[in-house]
Amino acid sequence: MSLILDRFDTTVSNCPESTAVVQCLGKGRAKRVAFAELDRRSEAVSTHLARTGIGAGDLVGIFMRRGIDQIAVILGILKAGAAFYSLNPRSASEQVSYTVRLARSTVLSLTARDCSCCRSSAKARTAR
Repeated sequence: MSLILDRFDTTVSNCPESTAVVQCLGKGRAKRVAFAELDRRSEAVSTHLARTGIGAGDLVGIFMRRGIDQIAVILGILKAGAAFYSLNPRSASEQVSYTVRLARSTVLSLTARDCSCCRSSAKARTAR
């Protein structure tokens, strides 16, 4: 297990209801998620990845906006034993395609609606 996950698991055990991530929504609004909830979401992602055959030694590109759901996906990828890199959703499609081909990786493409997988059942779209 990685140092990041060791530290995360310790914090989940010791302070499950403490705020883990704050996402600024603009106009003075923010969305918060506790460590226990972030752990639950990341476990759902990790389970989904394992079911699709993604695990130790795999490289996963994340194609989604920054925020709480992205953090859950990153943790889920690490829990599955894989590594990740972020793709900017605002980049030109040619640049994204080139990066994916160069990395020879799986791409986890999530929209805000898909990220309900982080909240209930993991059903993110994956493509190789």
